[in-house]
Amino acid sequence: MNARHRRARLSKVPAAGLASLLLAFLLASSASALPLFTAHAIVNGGEDLRTGSISAGAEVHFDSVGFHAFGGALASPFGLHASGSASVNNGLTDGRAIATARFDDFVIHGPAGPVTTSFNLVISGSLGVLIPTVTGDAQAQATGAVIVQTAVNDLIVTADGFFQDRVRLFGLSTSLGSSVTVQKTGMLAGWPGGNGDFAIHKFTTPTFTVNVDEPFTVEIQLTAVGGAFGFIVPEGVTSEGFADFGSTLAFPTTGAVFNLLDGYTVESVGARIAGNAFVGEEPGEPGPGPGPGPDPLPGVPEPASLALLLAGAAVLAERARRRRRERA
Repeated sequence: MNARHRRARLSKVPAAGLASLLLAFLLASSASALPLFTAHAIVNGGEDLRTGSISAGAEVHFDSVGFHAFGGALASPFGLHASGSASVNNGLTDGRAIATARFDDFVIHGPAGPVTTSFNLVISGSLGVLIPTVTGDAQAQATGAVIVQTAVNDLIVTADGFFQDRVRLFGLSTSLGSSVTVQKTGMLAGWPGGNGDFAIHKFTTPTFTVNVDEPFTVEIQLTAVGGAFGFIVPEGVTSEGFADFGSTLAFPTTGAVFNLLDGYTVESVGARIAGNAFVGEEPGEPGPGPGPGPDPLPGVPEPASLALLLAGAAVLAERARRRRRERA
């Protein structure tokens, strides 16, 4: 299901003087590279691609007689949000969204030598298909799919082959009957949700090996796709497919982020991780409706979040100063 190009509006993020100053302090304290966030929304006839070092948001709608498609993505340190949906009477359409976060400043501290590890992620959302009953030569199809991809130092870390960590629902209706098939693979093989059900799934990446006390890159990507197809379907009857992950793919907010042996820890200013724990939280929760939830990236952290970030900043700054003294 290919999509073409049209520019659409960007979801606005309010200006935040305090948050900007805090980010500058964190980066200056540890000499870290800025993270890179990418949001990409694609529908039939439309595309929006945005990048940023604090957040990125993209959104496209396509509406015509008998057609509807939506793609919306938001990427920030607090998680990745992506939703794609489509409905059609006769014809083919889809909506898709891709949110990506790249952090170049992860560092594992501990005894000398390489370390083999993995990290944990939490994904929440829903996907589903709705197909009508048809007769004769008519045919209706719908797809809802979510894909997760992770990479370390630009090497894909996957449990089941390239781009196969996914959940895909496919609905088909012909004069012979209708069916919905489900495919769950790789890191998402344990996805607990059914057709249209909201669910939460915590999973762990396969292991990888990095050097201790050397920065490495972590990239996570969330793709959501909704597609629909109809052939000589009666007027007014539609096929619908959606993947609504306007909730989050994110590092866990409680417990360890990385799976490390005693004596090791991990930090990343860009990802808000210190002492192998996530130290920034997102005020409010995105709603589960179609598309990204309301106001998912506030301009200024709430006091509790700000205190956690400042505490993490102090820890990272002290470690950076200690490393500089040791090298002197």
